[in-house]
Amino acid sequence: MKKLFVFLLVCLLTVANLSAQAVDKFISPGTAFTINSTAAASAGSTYRWLENGDVIPNATAANYTIPSTKTPGTYTYVRQSKSGDCSDWQGSNAYTVSVVGLVVGSTTWAGMNVDVPNTFAASPDAYGQVYQFNRKVGYHATSPGSGSAYGSGWITDFPGYSWSDEENPCPSGWHVPSEGDWEALNAIGSSWANAGVRGNAVAGRFFGFRSASCSLPNDMANCIFLPAVGYRNSNDGALYSQGFEGYYWSSTVNSTRLPTRLNFSSSNSILSESGLMAGHSVRCIK
Repeated sequence: MKKLFVFLLVCLLTVANLSAQAVDKFISPGTAFTINSTAAASAGSTYRWLENGDVIPNATAANYTIPSTKTPGTYTYVRQSKSGDCSDWQGSNAYTVSVVGLVVGSTTWAGMNVDVPNTFAASPDAYGQVYQFNRKVGYHATSPGSGSAYGSGWITDFPGYSWSDEENPCPSGWHVPSEGDWEALNAIGSSWANAGVRGNAVAGRFFGFRSASCSLPNDMANCIFLPAVGYRNSNDGALYSQGFEGYYWSSTVNSTRLPTRLNFSSSNSILSESGLMAGHSVRCIK
């Protein structure tokens, strides 16, 4: 829970600037998040919260919890207070939250990769960590760098042919998508973007109904962004193709007993098969 608010010490009405700005916090759909104020609640103070300039009914506590039912979009929050001899509302600085995710049929796609086990990365264009099939052990996506073996922490023993609940690296309530889930997402369409072209800090592909026009950080309605993390080699965990290709696990094992994955580059996005011990990214669904 991030603490950000700095309050004005004057007794007059403050109108916060709610124009487009940097996003302070990214969350995936279905995630509650509490905005805490750095200013302690004082006796006799009255509070109210505004969302995108409108007063939120019944939001009268010193802190505010964004409900888990919030739909994808960008929301700017301001806390106002008054106390003592002040008859006017005093406003905090604005705090912007982006709910990033994509709903395809009955499936909701998370807006960020998995970072450490059971935790989403901080932003849609953060690499997160990479994982082997059916193994809840995260490996760094950037260090050691391109071509270098991962070292003694890389596991090379057999992980099994199905992704068990015990080895699910996704946060609670989320799971690794199936091959069919990836096919449905891929069929909607996607668009490659080099680093910095559409607000994305790293290269990757935008997927979704607005994949050709959406951008980070706060124009992601009906879109998700998948960074081109590359992959770690099955044999020694060496890193390859970062910034050029993305590899994302599915939970499906095909008839030749190899798991399938989404594999994309600047030219296309396809489903292919992978060795069990390769290190790929995980993007969760529910």
